Amino acid sequence: MAKKNSGLQNVSQDVTNSFVKGLNKDSEPSYVTEGMWTHAINATSSTIEGDLGTISNESSNYLCGVTGRTMPAEVTEKHIIGGIHLFSDKWVIYTAGHDISGRPIDSEIGLFETDSCTYRVIVQDACLKFDKRYLISGSSREKEDCSWQVYWADGNNPDRFLNIGDDASWPDSSYNYIGNNYYSNGTDVEFLWPGVQWVEECEEVNDCEICKNTNVLDCDKARLARLMETPCLSIELGDTGGTIANGTYFALIAYTIKGQKVTDYFSQSNNQFVYNVNDLSGSLQINVKADTENFDEFVCVLVQNVNQGTVAVQLGFYSTTVERISVDQINASLVSIPLEQLPVVTPVFETTDQMTDANGYLLRVGPRSRFDFNYQPLANMIKAKWASVEYPGNYYDKGGNKGNYLRDEVYTFYIRWVYDTGDKSSSYHIPGRAPREIQYVDSNGVTQTVLEDEIISDQNSLTDDDKAFEVKNTASITTGPLVGSTTEDGGTVIAVGDMGYWESTEKYSKNRPDIWNPSEYCWTTGPAQNGSFDLCGKYIRHHKFPEDFILNSSSDVVSHFKPNPDPLNNGNDFKIRLLGVYFENIILPKDQNGNDIPGIVGYEILRGSREGNKSILAKGMVNNFRTFKFKGSVKKGQTGLYPNYPFNSILPLGHSNNISDHNFRFNDPYIKNTNDEDDVINQQIPTDIFTFHSPETTFRNPQLNTTEFKLYGHISGISTQQFIEPSDHPEFRMITNAALIPIIVAGLAAVTLSLMGKKTERKQEFTSGSLPGDALGVSSATYIGGQAGVIAAVTARNILLQAYHSSAAGAADSLVSLFPPYEAPGMAAIDASFYAAMAPLALTGATTVPYTTVNVELPAWTYLGPLAKTLGAINHIAYYFSEGASATLELIYAFTPKRQFALQQISHGFYSNMNPPEFTDLYRFKLDDGFYIKNNFQEVPTYQNQLGLYQNYTINNLKRPETVTLRTKSGPFFNPAFSEGVNIGPKLLGEKDSSLVTLGTLVQNSNSPLIPSDGKLPTFENPRNAFGLPIASQYGALRSRIRNQYGQLDSVKQVIISPCEQKLSETPPLDLEYFCPIDNIVYYYKRITSTDLFFGGDTYVTRYTEKNNMLFFYDWLYNQPDDFEFNYFLRDQIPDARFAINSKKYDVGDLKESFNIFADDVVGEGALPNAFFNLDYRVNNNRFYSYTDDKRKPSGILGIFQDKEKGVFSIKQAYFYLANSGIRDFFVETDVLTDFRSQADEVGRKHYNPYRYTDYRAMFNINPNVIGQSTDYRYDYSLSISKLYNQYFSQGFLQARTYDPSVANLCFTYFPDRLIYSLPVQDESVKDSWFIYLINNYKSFKSQINSVKSINDSGIFITFKNESPIMYQGVDTLQTDLGTKITIGDGGLFSQPQQNVSSADLPYEYGSCQSRLSVISTPVGIFYMSQDQGKIFSYGQGLTEISNSGLKWWFTLFMPYKLTEDFPEYPYIDNPVAGIGCQAIYGNTSTMLYFCKTDYYLKDEYKGRTKYIPLNSDGTGDYFSVDENKNTQYRLGDERIFEDASWTVSYDPKSNFFVSYHDWHPDLNFGTKDYFISTKKDGLWRHNYLCNSFCNYYGKQYGFEVEIPSLTGQNVVTLRSLTYILECYRRKESNCIDQHHVLDYNFDQAVIYNSEQVSGYLNLNLYPKNNIVESMKYPKLADNLSSYDVLFTKEEQKYRINQFWDITKDRAEFPIGSSYPPTGSVIPGTTILQGNYASENTWVTSQNGYTRVLNQSNLDYNKSELQRKKFRHYTNFITLTRKECNDINMIMKIVNSKNQLSQR
Repeated sequence: MAKKNSGLQNVSQDVTNSFVKGLNKDSEPSYVTEGMWTHAINATSSTIEGDLGTISNESSNYLCGVTGRTMPAEVTEKHIIGGIHLFSDKWVIYTAGHDISGRPIDSEIGLFETDSCTYRVIVQDACLKFDKRYLISGSSREKEDCSWQVYWADGNNPDRFLNIGDDASWPDSSYNYIGNNYYSNGTDVEFLWPGVQWVEECEEVNDCEICKNTNVLDCDKARLARLMETPCLSIELGDTGGTIANGTYFALIAYTIKGQKVTDYFSQSNNQFVYNVNDLSGSLQINVKADTENFDEFVCVLVQNVNQGTVAVQLGFYSTTVERISVDQINASLVSIPLEQLPVVTPVFETTDQMTDANGYLLRVGPRSRFDFNYQPLANMIKAKWASVEYPGNYYDKGGNKGNYLRDEVYTFYIRWVYDTGDKSSSYHIPGRAPREIQYVDSNGVTQTVLEDEIISDQNSLTDDDKAFEVKNTASITTGPLVGSTTEDGGTVIAVGDMGYWESTEKYSKNRPDIWNPSEYCWTTGPAQNGSFDLCGKYIRHHKFPEDFILNSSSDVVSHFKPNPDPLNNGNDFKIRLLGVYFENIILPKDQNGNDIPGIVGYEILRGSREGNKSILAKGMVNNFRTFKFKGSVKKGQTGLYPNYPFNSILPLGHSNNISDHNFRFNDPYIKNTNDEDDVINQQIPTDIFTFHSPETTFRNPQLNTTEFKLYGHISGISTQQFIEPSDHPEFRMITNAALIPIIVAGLAAVTLSLMGKKTERKQEFTSGSLPGDALGVSSATYIGGQAGVIAAVTARNILLQAYHSSAAGAADSLVSLFPPYEAPGMAAIDASFYAAMAPLALTGATTVPYTTVNVELPAWTYLGPLAKTLGAINHIAYYFSEGASATLELIYAFTPKRQFALQQISHGFYSNMNPPEFTDLYRFKLDDGFYIKNNFQEVPTYQNQLGLYQNYTINNLKRPETVTLRTKSGPFFNPAFSEGVNIGPKLLGEKDSSLVTLGTLVQNSNSPLIPSDGKLPTFENPRNAFGLPIASQYGALRSRIRNQYGQLDSVKQVIISPCEQKLSETPPLDLEYFCPIDNIVYYYKRITSTDLFFGGDTYVTRYTEKNNMLFFYDWLYNQPDDFEFNYFLRDQIPDARFAINSKKYDVGDLKESFNIFADDVVGEGALPNAFFNLDYRVNNNRFYSYTDDKRKPSGILGIFQDKEKGVFSIKQAYFYLANSGIRDFFVETDVLTDFRSQADEVGRKHYNPYRYTDYRAMFNINPNVIGQSTDYRYDYSLSISKLYNQYFSQGFLQARTYDPSVANLCFTYFPDRLIYSLPVQDESVKDSWFIYLINNYKSFKSQINSVKSINDSGIFITFKNESPIMYQGVDTLQTDLGTKITIGDGGLFSQPQQNVSSADLPYEYGSCQSRLSVISTPVGIFYMSQDQGKIFSYGQGLTEISNSGLKWWFTLFMPYKLTEDFPEYPYIDNPVAGIGCQAIYGNTSTMLYFCKTDYYLKDEYKGRTKYIPLNSDGTGDYFSVDENKNTQYRLGDERIFEDASWTVSYDPKSNFFVSYHDWHPDLNFGTKDYFISTKKDGLWRHNYLCNSFCNYYGKQYGFEVEIPSLTGQNVVTLRSLTYILECYRRKESNCIDQHHVLDYNFDQAVIYNSEQVSGYLNLNLYPKNNIVESMKYPKLADNLSSYDVLFTKEEQKYRINQFWDITKDRAEFPIGSSYPPTGSVIPGTTILQGNYASENTWVTSQNGYTRVLNQSNLDYNKSELQRKKFRHYTNFITLTRKECNDINMIMKIVNSKNQLSQR
């Protein structure tokens, strides 16, 4: 049956395709729109003339320059590894030269000018160590001198810079490079590139150094982080005067370049103390040893600590050749440097991953600092040693500046290493030594042997858990070469030894054996001696310095001063001893593999600051108390205390052991020790309470919260004492009791005379008859006859009467006769005598006898009655007695000279000797209480003693110095009966101090004092002679038991103690080796056997003086007239002065008081003169009156005659005492530099200074305004090391607790997520701010930084390896003011808020970038590749994924690296020169972007068999081996095992579409103002410049290919023919404008295919219009049997192809062997025919994703004509290829396909 015609006809359709929409591989073919193309190779969307909307072949690149031409022959491969743009077309190019093994052996830097394609060598030197594995990035800038400087980083070598001079000075075209860095123009044959840091050869000519450049690059001077020799500074007093203020000074310097500080301030100099009595008169000299090789100048800063204020000033800039800087004034105009700048430690990042500039800042990304090595296992083995160094006693006064380590104190030490760039490692703890056995003698004399860390129960144990090292200082003396050596400032090392053991209750980390156990590693096991230095989990150990006397030794070599027991004979041989420290067995650092750490050039030692970590609060001397009993009503009978004086005499000179003597044992000879009843009460000296005298407690009043008082021995010496007359004290006239004798006699005489009345004498005669008998008692007649006898008798009587009435006896008889019935016995006796003479006379007659009669007129009262007569007589006698006695008293006073009875003792006691303690005695005491006592009465809090009795005292400290009082007790083992301890203190020193004397006790014991130089001791006649007496006192310290002293190691503030950085001037020898059986490696060790001696302690050994006044009266006479009446007895101060005087003039009326029973008993007064004084004087029997009888009213008036020295009627050579004043003067360890304590202006407030003020007589002037003033304890703590500002921050830091040596060993300290940036460039500034990277000028991120680009004028755009990019808007104004911002940085570049450019969550890592070279900032935006994600982004107005423009899925497949699929650890990624990487290029003229990937694919047959061998330190490695056959080494890209997977894709940002793939795969590229440059090995190739060569890249010809789809939507059509418009031109090379059209020039091959059909290769041949026969031969199978030769026609610029058909071998439609129509059976359940057939893919695409060939297995060029089918499909693709374009520019404009619609 015939078919019915459907009436449908075939319809022809023309499909036109242009080239305006770009390359599209993403869309399903049905959705590929007109204007797109689906494949292109080496195509471009524009020509040199524009021709937009077309697609043409790309112009060739050409070799514009070659580098490394003059590298040595050993260089077999050269690679350009980086380039930095200068200006205009000028680039600096970096080239690495490698040998045949791939080792870098030479380096070159050259200048490349792109416009002229001129390359010139700047410098060629192997020291640069360029390596193709490490690409260079960097920046350049023009300096103020018009020279250009480039800065670069390669991530391997130190970041460097190179000055290449002013472009005007560069060698011009007349110069030719002749090698070895020289240029020549025929005349100048050795011209070196200007500006370069050449090595100089210098010579001195006429005192001027003349230097000449050599042709060798000084690579060290080209380092951004310069190699340097750290400077060494010392400071000392200047030789001349100046105006420097008193204080402490130190200096620092930093190296500078053209005035720009390019380093931190290095470690400070020593501290130098300046002190002059006249302030503002000092000067300084700074000694400098600077690095003259690497730097030309430095800036010097002087830090002054004055009046507890610290200021730093910049002295100026100096040449590094300057060795001394004299400072005699500090000008107020000097620049002030903020203190916070000085300790800033800026990390020195030698190497960074990349370098770029943004907004005037130089940015360095991914900085690397030094390798953070694990040195602690080796630090465990360092041994610390002490040294005792002797200096003159006036060491500090003469400018000495070394600090002392406090004896018996614990210190912690650290070591850190110094690199050749000046930066320093972390600090490493130097542990104290391990515990040992010690021996000591206990209190029973038994030798005990214990371990130092063992608990002992010794009498000196203060707790029941005290360990031996706490009870005993276990430091020891050893020998060593230092002993006997001399320090640079004149000290003599007299002893060295091991530190004492000390351990904390804190422990080293127990879970970090990798840090604390040397036995963990083979490389530390050898020196570690079988784990003896393992510390993991053990108690932290520090170092305890020895005390003054080594345990079990009496040697004084460690004493803090040189003992001088005989200063009178040894003169002023006074020495102090400072403790220093040195270290032994310092092994140089190694890495985890036992290799030496490179770049180490020195080390520093640091100690921990004791501020807040002091176990010793103060050291000083002990002064005991004496007791007394209070009198009166309030405290009567209570026990009082007063501090000893003038020193610390326990048993006064001349003391008695007789308990009944007043001077019994402790009794004070100046004090009357009696109660109110005058009973003697002997004094006591309690040992458990005493005063403590130390600079620390007098200049400050620290809290006395210590727990222990410890003795270190006792100090002793000689006191120079003298009794002086108090200044301006009045003199007195004092009479004795003996003066009463003449006084009384005179009084009685006056009374007698007054009683005699008025006498009248009358001479007369009488006869025997005239003599009344009653008068004679006989008859008158009796005497008449004996005239002569009568006359004689009468005459005798008259004489007797005259005498009688003139005598005291007559007066007395007259007085008696006044009181009847008494009669005068004297008168009766005269009369009886007269009568007896007259009786025998015979009176015979009247005889005349001459005689005298006496008439006495008596006072009127004698005529009164008996009572009145008696009263009148009493009054009369009293009056006349007083008149007579007073007159006599006045006469005695008139003849008595005025004398000085007051004495004052003054003394200076210098403790010149140090005596060891008795180690079997108590020397450690619990501190029960401690408090300060002022000028008052101080109650001691009541406490209970060991017997349970309550004890309390009141301290009388009136007018005494303020001081510290301590109360102590023993530990629990001193007396087992008292487990809480016994109230006891330091042992009393007995007769070792006999300084407490009066003049009397001194004279009495004249054999005891030290005789002065003149041989005269004081006497009562001359008490003023000076004398000497021994003094002694215990010396000890206030201590605290801090069992975790310093706490954890990382909490300690570290202070540098080593002067300068200790330099390894010579490499230490390999003096130790160890074979480790674990890894079978021999390790060699460089070791510093012993360091220099370091000081740097925080205390001094200095003389401390203080006054000790004992005023016996609270008020005294001063500047009053002589004989001023003043009763000292009423002015006792404490407690009752033994000697006193009442200067009140004696009055006769005082005698009457003895009869007055109602009179008050006034002390110092009485009826007798002796009651007015109690004085010290000497008696004949050499006993002292006042010492044998302590009563103030001595008995016996005549007893005074026993004392010839005291005088008869008046006192002489006897004294009382106003005061006893002494100066304690002793050497002490203290943080107060007492040599420089401030001296007061007022004499009374001055202190004794042995070097500047010694007039203690003036200091003790009795003037109340002098002696009554307290000492001025003023001190500028700026002079104390411990109070300097640098003691309060740490100058070193330990490694972080999180430090992991196994991780750190993998690399240097690397900060891939950090960006550091310089100070900004300041135009025309001579300072190069790109050298300065301040500590705060960095920014850390959460992900590794990939690139940084400038954006938006002053902003920056940052991409990250694993995060979305961010952006920072720039700052409007740069902060460049001086101060903190310019010193430590202000983060100004990142001061604006961070802006995220993507809102995607972090896990997406959207917009991340792994390829630094792919990030490119262009005029049309920032573009970059996200290699991991297979995306390409642009950032302009926002983040845009431009890979979505047609190649999204292709990039997803082919952008990730192929190589890392097999070698994920391959190191050289992001490096298209030596490894694999992506990069982007921008053609400025064409406005075209190129994205490139360099990659390699391991061929399938080698997968699983190939291994990458990394690069070794010796330069070997970096190759691939197959089947572990190391004899055959394959380099990356070796075609035997690798397939090149590289590609380049172009993108047109004008049209926002991708254009083509390209066959040029550059190593690197550089943009220019017009075209761009790419590199291949050592060649510089210019792109898009040629107009007469196409598709020739790097000297190799490639093809031009384009694939166009023929799209019909849903319509299945038959492709009948292909027509396209193609214009081909050959341009004139000279101008690229003149051209001619090359007719008939066409593609030479075509392929037509769809999803099931393919034409095979169609070789296009021009239709021979004039040869029909020839045309009939086509189409035909080509000679190669793998393509067809077909004809194309060209008419009117249109090329037409129609000879094509499907030659697919098997589409699974015609199985092999089957017939047509198919007859084979269908496989059950399927539509698949049975038979021997297989379907194949059309193309075989390379691993690069764009080059492809037809799959020959799918083609049948001999296919039966019956099986050849037309191309029927809704999408057909036409691929046109030109294998070699040569000089023809092919411009394809339009493609038309003629189709016939299928009606099916």
